[in-house]
Amino acid sequence: MKAKLMGVIIILLIISPSNGQNYIPFPYSNAIWSVVTYWNNPDPPPLYWDYWTDHFGMTDDTLINNITYCKIESNNDSVFNSEDISNIYEGAIRSNNETRKVFFVPPDSLTEFLLYDFNIEVSQTITSISFFGATEIFCYYKDSVFINGNFYDYYYLSINLIQIGWDVGTNWIEGIGSTKTLLETYYPLQFDLTRSLLCLTVNDSLIYHQQFVGTDGCYLKMDTSTSVNEMIQSKVQNPFVQVLPNPVTCISSIQTNIPIKENCFAEIINIRGEIIARFKVIELDKIYSTKIPNGFYLLKLSDGASFYLTKFIVNKI
Repeated sequence: MKAKLMGVIIILLIISPSNGQNYIPFPYSNAIWSVVTYWNNPDPPPLYWDYWTDHFGMTDDTLINNITYCKIESNNDSVFNSEDISNIYEGAIRSNNETRKVFFVPPDSLTEFLLYDFNIEVSQTITSISFFGATEIFCYYKDSVFINGNFYDYYYLSINLIQIGWDVGTNWIEGIGSTKTLLETYYPLQFDLTRSLLCLTVNDSLIYHQQFVGTDGCYLKMDTSTSVNEMIQSKVQNPFVQVLPNPVTCISSIQTNIPIKENCFAEIINIRGEIIARFKVIELDKIYSTKIPNGFYLLKLSDGASFYLTKFIVNKI
């Protein structure tokens, strides 16, 4: 179930860190995570985005090693139906609100693994196990995000796959999970794919929603007869700019749904307000961390008439 995608709109308001806010528990039943998977596909030309939507839903309770878990099943239909016999069993999860941890049992195992730890603090490393073996999860930064009238803790993390020596940058939101996909901590390898959490619904209530071009509720679809040029020339609603992956450990890309013009420039600004780099932007331009010290930065994208800002972190390991 694939189509073509040119732009993505993400609305995420990051504000100052929270102090002592109440913990928002992870869902324990009747929750559905809708995830968009996409990649930049240049072959055959012209350049376009292949994408599809997967839904990960909680279904029935199950007993594993005398512990109660909730089954996670998936499909890529327009809506998730927990009674659909074609659903794929992805494993089982449980959460402990006292320890603020979420655990996962893979579909071919009886062994429990740590999926999330919302007690993690800045500069702390958690050792866990993923599909690829020994894994270290390191917290670079902790912030807060305002969603549907509530403040949620927001974590900037790196997942280090020790056995293969690969770091994957990611973000967690308490009570929601990864902003990429529900099971990302256990299956962190992305290759050329990019995954992004589109929606979380609990008991049919929308808890979290990123607005993508072509979205129909919690399903991303688009009229594939729409040409690339028509999509580029159409008016951009809710413009966004972001740096992925974030934190930047080596090379990251500037991602935006704003049509890149001839006079579009990017500036990297440090916490003292100093412009440390300025360069002309082309489609999906790169940020190289070799000449940028570790720290927190703003990326300012400007076309002369307007500008857009996003935060990012440089952490060379």
